[in-house]
Amino acid sequence: LLPKPRQLNENQKKVFDIAEKCFKNAIGYTMPNARKGSGRHVEFHTSCMEALMILHSAVGNYETAVLFGKDSVNLSKAVYDKADDKVRGFRLANQMTALAGVYTFMKNPQLAMESLEDANFVLEAHQNDGDLKSGAMLARNYISLGSCYSAIEEEKENAEESYKKGLELMAELNDKSDNRMVNDVIQSYIFVGDYYQRADKMSEAKAHYNQAMKVASDMFRVTKQPRYEAIVKQLEARI
Repeated sequence: LLPKPRQLNENQKKVFDIAEKCFKNAIGYTMPNARKGSGRHVEFHTSCMEALMILHSAVGNYETAVLFGKDSVNLSKAVYDKADDKVRGFRLANQMTALAGVYTFMKNPQLAMESLEDANFVLEAHQNDGDLKSGAMLARNYISLGSCYSAIEEEKENAEESYKKGLELMAELNDKSDNRMVNDVIQSYIFVGDYYQRADKMSEAKAHYNQAMKVASDMFRVTKQPRYEAIVKQLEARI
């Protein structure tokens, strides 16, 4: 069963309706030039459809969100197939990843997995460009894919490898970017540790919790930010 849509109050409904109308009007305005093949209008058109996907997903209208998400991905894919450049590739992968998020909310790990794998295929084509933003998305997608694999009986054996890829890439990017991904690294170690704990693999769970503690401890020593100390204490209690 799908989660029930959110019940909006009167003011929230007004804001939702205004936002939806604005995006739909923008789509109607760009449609003629988009059909003529204007790249600028096609990209704006797809951005509006992506926004509508996110808008409807936020209130639980998941089936409507998927329709907008699919249209957005298909249009972006047509543009990317012609241009095959990093910027359009990142935009396409971002839309595929967002669509996977909708499928996750719908509790459909199979479709989420397929969308994430498509996104990673695009991101991996430009992985050597050294871009932190696309590398970070790729790393996060590996972690998300691990969750999808673990929820699908025929794919369970791929979960640990996907988690490992995500963690290794995150750590590498964090080292190269002067700790700009350190929060992702900590949370991902904890997330994967939780996976092993649920699987009753306590030695692997503790190993990942310890890695998270080490990174958080190092950050607390350098920054003195209380949140890192709090993470360490929480993990100590868990171990």
